[in-house]
Amino acid sequence: MKISIDTLDADKRGECPAELGFGNIFTDHLFTQCYDQGKGWHSQAIRPFHDFTLHPAASVLHYGQEIFEGLKAYRRPDGGINLFRPDQNVRRFNRSAERLVMPTVDEAFHIEAIRQLVEIDQSWVPDQASSSLYIRPAMIATTPKLGLGAATSYLHFIMA
Repeated sequence: MKISIDTLDADKRGECPAELGFGNIFTDHLFTQCYDQGKGWHSQAIRPFHDFTLHPAASVLHYGQEIFEGLKAYRRPDGGINLFRPDQNVRRFNRSAERLVMPTVDEAFHIEAIRQLVEIDQSWVPDQASSSLYIRPAMIATTPKLGLGAATSYLHFIMA
């Protein structure tokens, strides 16, 4: 799988604030991929951060078929960036997906998508020793259906 990448021009990017806070300031870009039963995962992309459009009957809105995880990226003393246990994170993500009858993600690809997203938005990884960039992988059911049963289409996204 190849990730299509479309980044903001440097002059349109935000700046990492001195105080990041938690959960209300977001980086400039977002990873997404779609899943359709019979087609599998497709449309892998990193694009400027944007809103999603959902059908009013999307399964996530009526049955809560959604999963998420969280991990951190932190800056090393030499200026490089490390992810904290991404392998364990993606295994938990896939266990959650299996429990909710959702498709699993390819573990190596998921980690690579996180790495590419963090590389693109590396200026958002704080320099302070006790700070990190919080990364939120999630998956939601997008099938427009009010009946009971597992969805057949999903959106997997990674934001920071």
